[in-house]
Amino acid sequence: MTDSVLVAQEDRVRTITLNRPESLNALTVLSMGELALALEAAGADPTVRAVIVTGTGSAFSAGGDLAFLQEIPTMAPARVKEVVYGTFQRVTRALRGIDKPVIAAVNGAAVGAGCEIAVAADFRRLGVRPE
Repeated sequence: MTDSVLVAQEDRVRTITLNRPESLNALTVLSMGELALALEAAGADPTVRAVIVTGTGSAFSAGGDLAFLQEIPTMAPARVKEVVYGTFQRVTRALRGIDKPVIAAVNGAAVGAGCEIAVAADFRRLGVRPE
């Protein structure tokens, strides 16, 4: 894993943090893949009783990274399908498949795919300035 998704555990609570504050935690294919892996691992780990998903800095997530989104029109349809279903929707499936409570700690803007992540969680805890 890179540093775009951080994983920590305290007692039986696993915290997964989106860590691209310079881009308001905008989601790339790489960071979404790492987020999906982290969620799947938390779901499979018997030492985890609850999962928190949050973001560093002033935003939960600004959604899809614009640099990536600008590439979509040039991609072959099969590649778009692979990215959307294999990466972006994999996160939603992982969130819905975890048999323990998932809390989205929304600490600022949650836009597009970031909003989708927050909505797919079982609970949402909104910060002082959720948007």
